[in-house]
Amino acid sequence: MDSTNIATALSLRRPLNGSGVRRISGGDHEQKQRHRLKIGTWNVKSLKQHGKLQNVIKEMRRLEIRVLGISDTKWPGNDRYKTTEGQVLYYSGKNGSTEPYGVAVLLTKETARAVRGFIPHSN
Repeated sequence: MDSTNIATALSLRRPLNGSGVRRISGGDHEQKQRHRLKIGTWNVKSLKQHGKLQNVIKEMRRLEIRVLGISDTKWPGNDRYKTTEGQVLYYSGKNGSTEPYGVAVLLTKETARAVRGFIPHSN
């Protein structure tokens, strides 16, 4: 066996010898951006407050998130809610209860078109 010391780079972007790393473009950047799917989660601590859902949608748009998992919605029952702008919120909570739970998935208008069904499992 060869006992030569093999030095590894401290960063994947820069080898030890100081030379630059050459990147090969994977195609049109705008094309990639259009097909990229950003998914996020947020504990909103209630969607019952006036304007809270609109604020969530605004932040979702700002961060370019297309699928947002939401916890602690505090909405009773389970259903689908379509906003005036076309986003779709699938939610599930406990029926007739004010317990501090409930979950939801908020989808952009474009992403919601791909959904074929919604089966709530629990709150």
